[in-house]
Amino acid sequence: MTIASFKHHLQTAMPFGCLPSALLFVGMGFAVFVGNIMGDCEAGSGCHDNDGFHILNGVMWTLVIAMSIGVGTWLASAVLKMALRPLIGSVATNLLLVIMSLLVVWLCFTPAMDFVLKTTTLAGNL
Repeated sequence: MTIASFKHHLQTAMPFGCLPSALLFVGMGFAVFVGNIMGDCEAGSGCHDNDGFHILNGVMWTLVIAMSIGVGTWLASAVLKMALRPLIGSVATNLLLVIMSLLVVWLCFTPAMDFVLKTTTLAGNL
């Protein structure tokens, strides 16, 4: 294995890191946005005055978490692609990596949302 071959595997595995990152960001960002819009206060002036700060804070944390998970999945996909492609072929490797990416999104959504809710709640109390 050379550095050039690992660099090639990193380039070809990039979609498998972008897929979970994008799916997590869209799902978590939607939950943050809707959660902030569905207010728990009385209708009227002053009710949703600070929603912009809370939404942007939640989206910022969502983006950081989604990108971190995406980078980890991208690196794991590159290593798996390098190891499995000679053994099971390109199509089977790509199918396995798509399944792995979707599984990462499925398993990481709830812990990542819990982390976002804890961090944004702490920031809102400052």
